[in-house]
Formats: sequence, C-alpha cells, structure tokens
Amino acid sequence: MMLGLLTVLLAGGLEVRWTAPPTCERPDLSLLTSENGRAEVTITTPSAATWVLDLAFVEPFQATRHLELGSCTDARRAARALLLLGLKGAEAFRDEPPPSPPPLTASEPVPAPSPPPSSLHVTLRAGALGDAFAAPAVTPRFLVAAAVSIASFEGELAVRAGLPATFPGGPIDGAAISVWPTLGAEVAACLVLSPGRLVRPAACGTVLAEWWQLRGLGVSDPLGGSATLLGAGGQLKAVIALGDLLELVPFLNARAHLRRPSARFAGVSALDAGALSLEAGLAVGLRVK
Repeated sequence: MMLGLLTVLLAGGLEVRWTAPPTCERPDLSLLTSENGRAEVTITTPSAATWVLDLAFVEPFQATRHLELGSCTDARRAARALLLLGLKGAEAFRDEPPPSPPPLTASEPVPAPSPPPSSLHVTLRAGALGDAFAAPAVTPRFLVAAAVSIASFEGELAVRAGLPATFPGGPIDGAAISVWPTLGAEVAACLVLSPGRLVRPAACGTVLAEWWQLRGLGVSDPLGGSATLLGAGGQLKAVIALGDLLELVPFLNARAHLRRPSARFAGVSALDAGALSLEAGLAVGLRVK
C-alpha cells in the first residue's frame, strides 16, 4: 500500500482534506458547492489493481461512502463527482444513526392458564340421626356415606346401623321384643338448588332398605329371625361449606314404608313397624375430589 499525502484546500465554503498517493493527483475541485462544511477524502491502493476511495462528509452532518475501483483515475473521478454533489447531494448517503431500541420495561409475568374448574366432586360423610314412628319409640341411627355431585345433581349412597332397642309386647306381662337394626342402605338422588354457593339447599328422592334382627324376651317360645323394612320418600337438606374441604349437612327425611317388620307371640302382636317415619339428623362431610 502506498502512503498518501495530505492536502487541505477550501473550495467554495467546503473544506476538503485530501489524502492520496503522490502518483494519484488531486482533480480540479473548483466547481464545488458554495455551502459551508467539511469533507475528508482518502485514496489508498492495497494492490496495483485495486484502488480504495473513502469519502466522508464531517460537517454539518456525517455521511460516508466506500468504493473499490480499478485505477487511480476512477478513484479521482468518483471522489470529484461525490464532492460536486455537495452537501445536499451527500444527504442521499448520510449515515443515519441506528434506531435506539425501545426502553426495557419490567413486564409482568404472564400467568399460566388455570385449568378449568372440575364440576365433579366426591365427598365422604359421617353422621347421626333419630328415627321416629318406624319403631314404637325414637331410635338412633349412625351412617357413613359417599356423595358424588355434578353441577346441580348429587347422588349419595349411605350405609346405616343402629343400636339395640327393646320394646314391651307379647301375650304376657314382662314379654318384650328386642330389635337389632343390623344393617341398612339408603340411596338418594338430589337436585341442588344453589350450586357453587356457601349454603346449598337440596331436595332429594330416597329409597331405604333395613334388615332388622328380632328376638322375643320373657316368653316360653321366643321369636328369632330377621325382617326387612323397605321405604321410599323425600329428603330436604342444606350443604353448608366450612372451607374448601369441610361441610356440614343438616337433613330431614320423610318416608312411607312399603314393607314393614312385624312380630307376634301366640297370635298377639309384639311389634308392628309404622307405615310412615320421620328422621332428622346431621352429617359432617370431607371433600376428597
């Protein structure tokens, strides 16, 4: 590469700093623009067949042009043509500053989409109730149940058991009948009136089956065996939410008995279950799904 010689000249209002090898003379710049400004021209020759022109307008704005040409003559002509364009012509290749990136802002993290709430719920319940009119006196029952609810519908299966109870009856004084309600099962289909609320009243249809063990007391020929009670009716209840998992369920049952247990000694009635029964109870539920 040949080292260039620096020449500074003023052509009109444009100051030109010209740097080129001694063998590459400066062209006539007498026709340059009269506008004020400053430009720098540098011509180098990395090889005999390559001449490089770098022209830069420095003031009143910045613009550059880089050309690779085949001879000094071509480099001189290109530099003269670009300078003759003047400041106005140089605006066509002025260096625009790159657009500044938008300011960084702390964006809030996009929350992950929540899964749709499930309309299917499974609840386990345990409770106690009092049964009136099925037997001669009010008798207690205990139950465990599993309930499945979907939107406004709830189905429940309950297993019930009771404590032994003894009632007087028979052909002689002191005779009695002992009742052991060993096992019972009740199915309920309910319409929930206000699904999704803290207090959800419901109306249900129910079917009940109970197996009673009967035994006579104080008679010479005691009765032993089993009898079945079948009934159907309705239930009113309220499911009261105690949080996300717990609930309290007061309920009231009314039922007609389609089949009733009975016991007789020597033709004398010792026990006849009532045609109707009423029950009131309370259960506590735990939602498992």
